[in-house]
Amino acid sequence: MYSAYSLFNNGKKVAKNGKVSDKEENFIPYWQYQTVDLSENPDTLKMVLHIANFYHSKAGISKSITQNIVRGLQVSSSDRGISLNL
Repeated sequence: MYSAYSLFNNGKKVAKNGKVSDKEENFIPYWQYQTVDLSENPDTLKMVLHIANFYHSKAGISKSITQNIVRGLQVSSSDRGISLNL
C-alpha cells in the first residue's frame, strides 16, 4: 500500500504502516509490504482496514489482500540449507 494504514483482525490490530489520521498534520506516511500471521485460527475473520493518504499520487491499496492457509509446515535450517516438511 502506498499509504499509512492500520489492519485489524477480529478487533485486534495486527499490522500498521505509518500513522493513520484524518488530519494531514497528524498523518505519517510510510510504504512497506507486510505479511501477517493469523494463527489464532478462528472460523470467521472480520478484517477492517483504515487507510490515510495526503501525499502520494497512488493512494490506497495497490494489490489485492491475499490469504494463504498453511497447515503442518515445519521449517528447519542448517549450514547446508533449508528443509521444508509439509
